[in-house]
Amino acid sequence: MQPTTFYLPIVAVICGGEKSYKASVTEKSYDALPRQLGEAIAARKWNLLTGGGTGAMYLVTEAYNTYNNEKQQSNVCHSLAMLPENKSNEAGAGLELRTSLPGTKWDEEGYLDGRSRNHLNIRLADVVVALPGGPGTQSELTLAVRHKKPCIAFLKEDGDRIGNLKRDANTLLGVDVEIANSIAQVKKFFVRHAPTKIGLVGEGE
Repeated sequence: MQPTTFYLPIVAVICGGEKSYKASVTEKSYDALPRQLGEAIAARKWNLLTGGGTGAMYLVTEAYNTYNNEKQQSNVCHSLAMLPENKSNEAGAGLELRTSLPGTKWDEEGYLDGRSRNHLNIRLADVVVALPGGPGTQSELTLAVRHKKPCIAFLKEDGDRIGNLKRDANTLLGVDVEIANSIAQVKKFFVRHAPTKIGLVGEGE
């Protein structure tokens, strides 16, 4: 009897920290978007990956961890934080992935040419969900498109945006990036883009 392997997908949630998130989201969406998303990811028993910061990263992680604890599935799926150089796990993720990469001053060229942890976030992800945020979040969405990752922008209200990208646009970045205005649409996106699982939990013959 050989033990089989079981792959739990990783959802990268790209979003703003406290300052950029507040500046990019409406009051109606502030708590609702990340909390609904965190619970939806946990309900699928998928792993959550964020940048480990404040704002939407904290809110989505808190909702995800709370759901896992209530359902007693914390030993099955995990919240992960891809941390920049000399930064703490402010989001409260269960597992820390520490890097030596900078995470402070935003620089468009640096974010897109490989000198940022954004590349690690996107490369590790099976699917990407973008919440409101500033230019750093917009750069991560650009990377998700560049690396051909399934990605969706969760923007509920007309005032919600990602960098200079608004919800009322038909497409983002000139390409077909899906825009959801409800958690039901995000859940349907998860079903359509669920990665193939390898094997089953337990032992195989």
